Amino acid sequence: MIKRLLKRVMLVFIMLLCMIGLYWVFSAAWIAAQRLIPDQYIREVQVGDRVFHIPQEYYKTAHSMPSWMGSLPGLHDGGDIMSMYLRDDEVVASVPGYIPRDPETVFRKLVSNEDFSLYIKILKPDGVEHYLDPFWMKDIWAKTGYHKSRYVETDPQTGYFRVYEEKEYDRSWKLLKVNPEIQERPSDLFSYEVGDCQAISKGYRSHPVSCSSYIVFENVYIRFRTNGPNIKHVDEIRAFLVKLVGGWLVSKDQNAN
Repeated sequence: MIKRLLKRVMLVFIMLLCMIGLYWVFSAAWIAAQRLIPDQYIREVQVGDRVFHIPQEYYKTAHSMPSWMGSLPGLHDGGDIMSMYLRDDEVVASVPGYIPRDPETVFRKLVSNEDFSLYIKILKPDGVEHYLDPFWMKDIWAKTGYHKSRYVETDPQTGYFRVYEEKEYDRSWKLLKVNPEIQERPSDLFSYEVGDCQAISKGYRSHPVSCSSYIVFENVYIRFRTNGPNIKHVDEIRAFLVKLVGGWLVSKDQNAN
């Protein structure tokens, strides 16, 4: 009985290894094929109910998928999510003061040759409302929910304000331009919300803090992740992304035609 069980476990394990192997082979082949196509070539990609005309130089790092399929690459099938990387030099050219990642860090070698990651999602009407007036910001000011015991301190790098869920939980925080202890919450989210940051091991990346933030325009949600020191450029980064991604977006009127 035990031998049969062990055989079944081994069989499942071997099948899992084979699936992982096939995934990586497929990924490598897909990436290699994309590199053969000229960068100027325009790809039409549907994400949710929106259509994007994306130059090949960006498309070759893009992964489009339905939300339930995780991160399988190359599935440009009308799913509502798309992720991609941008080159350091492009972000540096568009965002003055942006600091590229150290190319010698272990994290970069293992995970990607790129620094700036994007996650693009097409929102339904209630989703737009959710991200423009998020409940967690209401909780911060009201001291309710996860932030009922919030703790606020000044961020030493930016001069903005770190908001921890609790004083003891100091490994992650929300970064705001206003102090919720003494200032009212502005009506425009993006006038005061900077991002979510997390402290990480100093030996893992070139900077010990990683941050993410987002912007919403029309029904397009763009979340980006970058090194902690760059989050102080959040306004310039958001403007850059709206211009870049908005330039690929086909208007609904054009799409109807």
